[in-house]
Amino acid sequence: MERENTAESADFASAMENKDTEMEDVAGEGEEHMEDGEHAEHEMEGEEGEHAEGEEHHDEQEEGEHHEGEEHHEEEGEHHEGEEQHEGEGDEEHAADEHMEEEGGEHAKEEEKQEKEEDEEKVKEEGDVKEEGHEAAAAPSKELKPQKTETEQDAGEDLRERLPTDKIDLNGPESSLNVMLSAENRIMMMISEGGFQYLLGGVRSTVGLKSGRYAFEITVLETLSGKPEQGHGGVRPPYPRSLIRLGLSTAGSSLLMGDGTSDHIAFDSEGVFVSGKARTKLSQSARFHHGCSMTLLVNLDPASPNHNTVSLFKNGLRVSEPQKIPERLQGKALFPTITAKNVSLQINLGPTLEKPLSFKCRTLLDVAAADVDVVEVAKKEAGGKCEVIFPVGLPEKGFFDWVDHFLAKNPTYTELSDRKIIEWASASGLAKPKGFGCNDRPDMKFGLPSMDDGSISRLLSRLAAAKSDRNIIVPTLLDNLLSARRVQALARFPASVYSRNATVLIGNPSTGYLEHIQSILLGEKRQKAEMAQKKKSLEERRLKMIEIKKKKALIAKQKKEGTAVDEEPEEMDTEVTPEEVLVELTDEEKALLVRKTSQVDLPEVLVSNSFGKFTLPTLEEGFTNIKYEWSGEEEAQKILKDWIFAKKMTQRVTDINVGDRFKELSTNWNKSMTQWKHLQMQWKDPAKRKVMIKKKEDKLKKEAEEKSKEEGKEEAVEPEKVEEVDFDAIDIEGVEDISDLGDCRPLFSDFGSEDWILLSTRFEIHLLIHCFKQDVNDPDRPGFSENDLEYYFRRYFKKPFSLKNYNLEKASDLQNLIKDSFKISEKTGFLEAVMDVDTPIEQFVKLTEEHRRERQRRLDAGDESAELKFPKTALGGGGGKTLTPGQGHKRSHHKQFRGVRPHIARPMRPALGASTHSSNNRSNNNTNSSGGNRVAPRPRSVPQRPQSVPPRAPSGPAMVPRQRPHPPASVPSNWQPRPAAPRPPAGFRPRAPSALRPNQPANVAVKRPWSAPAPVPPQKRLESSPHPLRRGQEKAREEEEEEGKATSSSAIDSL
Repeated sequence: MERENTAESADFASAMENKDTEMEDVAGEGEEHMEDGEHAEHEMEGEEGEHAEGEEHHDEQEEGEHHEGEEHHEEEGEHHEGEEQHEGEGDEEHAADEHMEEEGGEHAKEEEKQEKEEDEEKVKEEGDVKEEGHEAAAAPSKELKPQKTETEQDAGEDLRERLPTDKIDLNGPESSLNVMLSAENRIMMMISEGGFQYLLGGVRSTVGLKSGRYAFEITVLETLSGKPEQGHGGVRPPYPRSLIRLGLSTAGSSLLMGDGTSDHIAFDSEGVFVSGKARTKLSQSARFHHGCSMTLLVNLDPASPNHNTVSLFKNGLRVSEPQKIPERLQGKALFPTITAKNVSLQINLGPTLEKPLSFKCRTLLDVAAADVDVVEVAKKEAGGKCEVIFPVGLPEKGFFDWVDHFLAKNPTYTELSDRKIIEWASASGLAKPKGFGCNDRPDMKFGLPSMDDGSISRLLSRLAAAKSDRNIIVPTLLDNLLSARRVQALARFPASVYSRNATVLIGNPSTGYLEHIQSILLGEKRQKAEMAQKKKSLEERRLKMIEIKKKKALIAKQKKEGTAVDEEPEEMDTEVTPEEVLVELTDEEKALLVRKTSQVDLPEVLVSNSFGKFTLPTLEEGFTNIKYEWSGEEEAQKILKDWIFAKKMTQRVTDINVGDRFKELSTNWNKSMTQWKHLQMQWKDPAKRKVMIKKKEDKLKKEAEEKSKEEGKEEAVEPEKVEEVDFDAIDIEGVEDISDLGDCRPLFSDFGSEDWILLSTRFEIHLLIHCFKQDVNDPDRPGFSENDLEYYFRRYFKKPFSLKNYNLEKASDLQNLIKDSFKISEKTGFLEAVMDVDTPIEQFVKLTEEHRRERQRRLDAGDESAELKFPKTALGGGGGKTLTPGQGHKRSHHKQFRGVRPHIARPMRPALGASTHSSNNRSNNNTNSSGGNRVAPRPRSVPQRPQSVPPRAPSGPAMVPRQRPHPPASVPSNWQPRPAAPRPPAGFRPRAPSALRPNQPANVAVKRPWSAPAPVPPQKRLESSPHPLRRGQEKAREEEEEEGKATSSSAIDSL
């Protein structure tokens, strides 16, 4: 057996040597053919295993071996599929070893030898057919898989008139702003700074193909790697990779192919064919990479078998099957277009290709005039200048609809605005921001720092000004209405290069604009009607389907029961055919001059901050020409002035600055209010009132003595007594000193919380109206409306104001309550002050006292409507400091006792075993009821509080720290303090005994409850106590003991 195995091994080794020799010969011949530019055909009729075999073996075997669809190759493909599962076993000798063992030795070797000989002859025949001198790819790789047989034929002679080459070029003025063309438009570079690394750019040729077969070529010169960013707001930023799309598009369509529109087709650098929203994945060899040359072949020749197709070639080799041009684009002029980002490309329009194809084909520079449509490049104005337009209009007056209408009529103009940047980013693949914004300044929150910082807008303005090859429109609504910003924007476009014009859109719109608006309204109305009709049709179809199901169920039931069977219901068509809907605009819709959009043109905050500075452009600002599109200059000026005045009647001044005059008067008022309230508190206190009267009497006496001395009288001056004044009979208007009516009584002595609130409201609204007018300094705005009272009150006084704190709903109700302070104008609706700005503050106190007396008289007469019912929040929580409405009530404690709980002193507990009778019985009878020991009474004198302990509060309940009962100065022998309750450790839970817990296993030890430690002796606890009161008690006790010893020693000495 060993000899037989050895013989078989020797035969097998010799067979393998012969096979290796044959494989090397075939591989060498294949390499020679590739170097000479000859390409072998690959038969791919086998299963996937055959393709896997060619990819797993080295390049020599792949180029030399060609499998046909015979049974032997199917078996060999299955063998190689199993061989893929074992890494490291893919070498040729081991694969052949396994194959030969399966087939049975010599027979398999003979079959394989014959097969390789046939393949070798086939390769030689194909190499002879190829053209000589054809250059192969720079580095032939296994990813390039040529077509079976090239169906494209050589181009014949064409004697038709050629299009002049000066009309065949790239349309630079139409390209994206981030596209930089150089070297006579043969080098295309992309701006990749900042947020531009995420934005696509595109350029289109000036000729559109209608028929014939033509090709053009691009070469990838550079691929730029962007800078990854850290997104914010939960946004995962995309990686800024390079991208190229090579294809065709219609005239006037988007240059950003792949944005989902249906007016283009393109080959993607990632090996994908894009047609509208459809994406067809091609082979890996169709990918673009650095240094490769990609050729796009457009076949519109009716005589060609590949009519209406496009093909892609890489380094002269076909890498895609002919892709059919959609029917929606057939018959239209198709312009060669390039879309890219983060790359630099070389563009070759002809007359020859750098990487020739295997057949003759004309390029774009050799097109016949009858086969193309030519688009003229945008020409500059007379004098060689481009035009930049600054439209000027009012918010919500159709500004952006006019801009869209203008761009539709003038596609050569490029728009510079934030809304176009958002559209550009969305077409480039970034998620559209989902935020609140306006048409003029939409929300630019992409979650990417380089997109959200506004750098793209600034860089675009510089690029547009630097290129100077296109006409530009700058539709910034707010900036174009402000003179300073217009001058700043004009500085970016030098007058030597641009004709700087302004278009004023104020007045009655033009006829063309009105037709544009009506077409938009009609389209929106038709869309809504079609959606409603479709919804109705779907609902009817659903109901019919339910009826059919019911009938089928009934028929099935009848068949089962054997009764008479009804007719089968007809099957219903599942497709819903849309019905044409006829809609018309109503007379009201036809009369509309402005279309209401989903977003406002400008938010109210921006309008209110700057509408007072709105002006129309002038030639002095630097404009070359000013055109009034809708109305004349005089009418436009009048409309703007009226619009600003109307806004002043309703808009708030959000940028108002509080003047020094208000700050001075407000400070004096707050000081006076504090003094008056303090004086009222003194008057209401009887003790302090006597002191006040005594001080006044002493003052009067002193003044009388000084007067008598001056007159030379030596008689004793009798002290004058202050007589009480009839408070109710006093004439309020005749009061000279509101702080003293003659008997030290102030005029506001009877003010309650409501009166103080009304007094403060009177003066503050009066001051607010006058200071607002002074700070605004605008004759067209003498005041503010009642709707803005709360806003300006908070802005000036830095505290809230609410009518709810007066139990009112309108400012007119508050005006009826304090009508002597302000009124509401019937003409303008503004608040107007009744008194002058220099009115003394004492006058407001007099008005408040008059109102209080009038209200009291009405209450005494039984008029309950005169009662003021302010909520407790306006009264400061029911007491204490009187607060302005809306200010609320704040709790306040003296800082010495902040955080200390009020404690009520409790009597000392008697010692253990002492009597539990009342204190009176205990004082009369020092013996307990059981005849026990005598207990020393509690000393009445308490040691003085040390200086480190804060003193008691001057008034109110006792606010002292909580203390434990302390022993008397002299501790008797039977005195014992109450032991403090020991605290269990943190997290301790007492548990019941096991006898009380059911289902307790006998073998489980029960945890015993926590036991408190032994109490500390009282004397030791007193000695170790750090409290100052305890130390004071110990010191007093020691002093008493020393005095007792001294007394006893002196008594002994006397004896």
